[in-house]
Amino acid sequence: MKRKIFTLLMLSALLLLSSCTIQLAKDIFDYDENPFLNPQTIAEPHEDGIIRFLAFTDLHINRSTTQANVTERYEEIMTVIKSEKDELDFILNLGDLNDSGDVNEQHFGVFTDALSASGIPSVNLLGNHELHKTKDKSIWENFFRKKELYGPVGCYRIGDSLSIYALDNSQRLFTIKQLLYLEEALASDEGRYKILIMHENITSGQADDHSSLMMGTADTAERNRIYRLMADYGAGLILCGHHHMGDIEIPHKGFSEFNLAAAHTCDSFWESEGYYYIGTLDTATGKLTIDCFKSSDSSLYKEYEFNI
Repeated sequence: MKRKIFTLLMLSALLLLSSCTIQLAKDIFDYDENPFLNPQTIAEPHEDGIIRFLAFTDLHINRSTTQANVTERYEEIMTVIKSEKDELDFILNLGDLNDSGDVNEQHFGVFTDALSASGIPSVNLLGNHELHKTKDKSIWENFFRKKELYGPVGCYRIGDSLSIYALDNSQRLFTIKQLLYLEEALASDEGRYKILIMHENITSGQADDHSSLMMGTADTAERNRIYRLMADYGAGLILCGHHHMGDIEIPHKGFSEFNLAAAHTCDSFWESEGYYYIGTLDTATGKLTIDCFKSSDSSLYKEYEFNI
């Protein structure tokens, strides 16, 4: 009986695997030079030393065409960007902006044109969904040529106060080369505050993450190396997405990992209502307040505080 149960489980696992597109982490990070060195300054703090930004993740534009219980919130995010234009110093898009990887999809173009036209610099990551159509990052080159759109990998500065390190783990691994480059840059960074941003959450399994059921969301060695770099070089915060039920704060020794919930709304046990976030950093004290708002009506849901 036990053997039959085992056989059935194995067959089920094989069927599930055969229905998935699994791509090994090969040649993901192919920069010839360290992209984290010589960072770009994209904004300056206000005179009172305050830095304010909008952050969102997993908007999944065009997902409603294939999944009936999804409500896209890109129009709501566009409204927030327009209404907060004079207050925001920059925007963080943590990936999976597009559900199908089709850069020619109409609603995606409307959103990205509005993002560029806002005049607010934005740092944009590639998520796993951005690679669905061709599994080729070259189709995104024109996206990053638009005015005020930065990414997907690099270091971006807000004056001399804040360094934002945009990492690529869109195919689950960072790769040794990327982490070597990151350590080299962190070691020479004399900025007061450092934040690492990435698409996929790296504390796999600690938040009942549905994406960790098959293969997890982080290689253990890479995760531990990231933790060491955070501690050794005084980086105070990791911001990530991917886990649609998100909105999870995970404290570590000397820093925190904050997993943002998806911006789109989905009627599913595995996914949350949909949120966006506005962060306010006091550069005099290092206190970062992140307010979480419901993307459906912009009502305040929760407040978080970090010392970075």
